Amino acid sequence: MQDKVENNFLFINKNYEPLSETAVTMLCQRISRQACVNLSEDEKFILEPHQLRYTCLKRANDKYGLSFAKKISGNIGDRELYRYTTSSQKEVKEKVEGLF
Repeated sequence: MQDKVENNFLFINKNYEPLSETAVTMLCQRISRQACVNLSEDEKFILEPHQLRYTCLKRANDKYGLSFAKKISGNIGDRELYRYTTSSQKEVKEKVEGLF
């Protein structure tokens, strides 16, 4: 059991085994439904596992730099990593305003 814990999976079951992709997708759908219960129709959203990956890599890049984000990303290419870690137009505008 200790060997499985050291793999550092983000989502594990009670036996410390990684959840399947389907199980993670279903978990995200359940979280979305719960989070949207009091929202109007135009405010509702759907959380998908890919968004978790995007957010993780973006925050890793912002906090620790591109080389760290690349290391934790697994085996994705530089092109994909750049797409995940690029600042939005809003972030760019805020940072430019902060320069002056």
